[in-house]
Amino acid sequence: MAEMNLVVEELKKIVGLSLISAGRACDLIWFVFGGMVKREDERRGSFQEAAEYSLHVQCAWRLTDPEKIIVGSADRFIPNSANNYSDNFDWDVQGENRCDEQLKALFSGFEDGFIVKDVSADRFGGLKIHLAESLLLEVFTDNSTDDEAWRYFRSGWDFPHLVVTGTGICWE
Repeated sequence: MAEMNLVVEELKKIVGLSLISAGRACDLIWFVFGGMVKREDERRGSFQEAAEYSLHVQCAWRLTDPEKIIVGSADRFIPNSANNYSDNFDWDVQGENRCDEQLKALFSGFEDGFIVKDVSADRFGGLKIHLAESLLLEVFTDNSTDDEAWRYFRSGWDFPHLVVTGTGICWE
């Protein structure tokens, strides 16, 4: 239980900030909180913009309102509304699946994002992030191995990442 208290303590840093965007690469989805900050990329000798805080999820998740699931992790395997199921459907192509379509629609109406109202975690690494507009982002750690379920971090090369697996949490 002490580990989950640490998770909540860390995630409380995003309370009052906005969830400003979400995106996907393969089966990883990222949720971006706060503003964009410039950070020096010493390896490339330049600066780049990055999210103030990020949550990278590789397990089951869903975003709901009080009446329905708006989008969930399995939606990436469903074609978008312009596609039909066919042998040619490739869920990994950006914009071709329902997950990408639903996220784009959600954020297109709220350019300033959704304020984080509260966060909570369960003893198995599940998260609930309560957002404005009565939205709820839920993350479900859904394995019993040391495979990464999700990670949370602040932008910058010298900040550790909070990593949750099916067997516990660690800092990397």
